[in-house]
Amino acid sequence: MSELATAILNAHKPGQHAYLCLEVGLDRNAENTALVDRAYGELVDAGYVVESSPTVMPYHGATPRKTFTLTELGQQAQNGG
Repeated sequence: MSELATAILNAHKPGQHAYLCLEVGLDRNAENTALVDRAYGELVDAGYVVESSPTVMPYHGATPRKTFTLTELGQQAQNGG
């Protein structure tokens, strides 16, 4: 898993519907949003997060993004399991 995906995983809180960018030290812009999208893809593929229904605008003029919540497996991964 990429360093960014790991950082996003570790920044998520249980029950939180989130699309994390600033929280992992990235400015909100098109380039970074593409990186975050790929990292969330890794986390979904690993079963660590699932898409949520709320959407967010990562930056002004961006396409809205779905948010994600941790799965039980994701919470276990955060705790070294």
